[in-house]
Amino acid sequence: MTNVTEAIKLLGLEEDADQEAVETAWEEKLFALKKEILPLLPVPSLVHKRIQQLAVWCALESPAAPALPAIDIASVHAADDVISFLEQYERQMSALKLHISNAATFRTLQSLLPIAIELQTTYMKKFKHFFSNYAEALPEEAKSREMIDTGRLLTALKNNNLTSEITWEIEKELARINKLPLINP
Repeated sequence: MTNVTEAIKLLGLEEDADQEAVETAWEEKLFALKKEILPLLPVPSLVHKRIQQLAVWCALESPAAPALPAIDIASVHAADDVISFLEQYERQMSALKLHISNAATFRTLQSLLPIAIELQTTYMKKFKHFFSNYAEALPEEAKSREMIDTGRLLTALKNNNLTSEITWEIEKELARINKLPLINP
């Protein structure tokens, strides 16, 4: 953090707060934002809004560019069967969530969010491609943040056990995806 006075104001601390109190409040704010962002990942437009909101916090940090992780979105996009697609998506999303959780600065957190948007947008397009033959649930039955459990779907597909419940989840996921605007980072 380069401007302690501004940080004190943003954090709502007393003007005479010591360095330790400022650093603790700074870390707590970063933790709270990471905790707030993780559940938003299924909705790219909400993640996009957080990028802009993080700019205020990033302005108070060192301008050094953070090192970005190797999230292989191309592997999700290139998957040519539904099993490979879901496996790659699960793998890349898990890695991304870990990087978001471990982000040590607001700038790092902000730089990860376009990757999250791109990964989720790729997922949504591929999901529609692979499951286009399923009927779509009514839009009001799909909540934009309630994404299908892709791990459970993957297990059902691997075991050739698509129950009516799983089919209903696929239909709701299609409706959820169709309700969301696509964001290009």
